[in-house]
Amino acid sequence: MVVECDGIVVGGLRSPAWDTKDYALVGEVMEPGPTTVRPDGLLQPLIHRMQEKDTPHVLVTNPQGTLTGVLLRADGERVLAGQTPDQIWRDCDGCPGSWAPSI
Repeated sequence: MVVECDGIVVGGLRSPAWDTKDYALVGEVMEPGPTTVRPDGLLQPLIHRMQEKDTPHVLVTNPQGTLTGVLLRADGERVLAGQTPDQIWRDCDGCPGSWAPSI
């Protein structure tokens, strides 16, 4: 993924980008506007869409486009199967949130 200095996601790099000339600019080889989801979206329909499209991961951003994380399909599938994750994202008042044990 490509993010601006303020953390806003602006693009992504796929495998062919790594085969370009060494002096190419990122902006020349990135794919602009990658698919993103919000952290408050429902997990089950998202994982279903990811399975249908064989998508291994998806970027998670806030409404302003700032990167907050990456959801791996395998992790989502484990949660839907009833396995408790080691850590979860906890929002808090007045802060951007943080990872915490899922106790």
